[in-house]
Amino acid sequence: MKEAMKTIDKSGEFCFSDAHLNQSKMFRFDEPSTYSPQLFEQFRGRTVNYPDLRDYALNESPFTNPKEMLKDLEKKNMIQVSSRDPKRRKGTFNEENLIGITFQQGS
Repeated sequence: MKEAMKTIDKSGEFCFSDAHLNQSKMFRFDEPSTYSPQLFEQFRGRTVNYPDLRDYALNESPFTNPKEMLKDLEKKNMIQVSSRDPKRRKGTFNEENLIGITFQQGS
């Protein structure tokens, strides 16, 4: 469903529409910094595997995967990424190489 909505409205400004109500945006899929704090709070102080983060993104955010939210959190030094790839670049999340993602205690 999320992918279908993105195909129809590339701007990401999905709106609820009713002739009797004011228009309000449902969510924007292009603003991970809006949703990354919620992801952080959900897993604060824990080390989590990628499938659990993917499930969270699918069920609790407008994203189909957590990569953009994780990129935002890593940029803010709020997570530590354990990877099998010693040359992993910050902000990249190759699912096959990820061992776990540790969410810091503080914000």
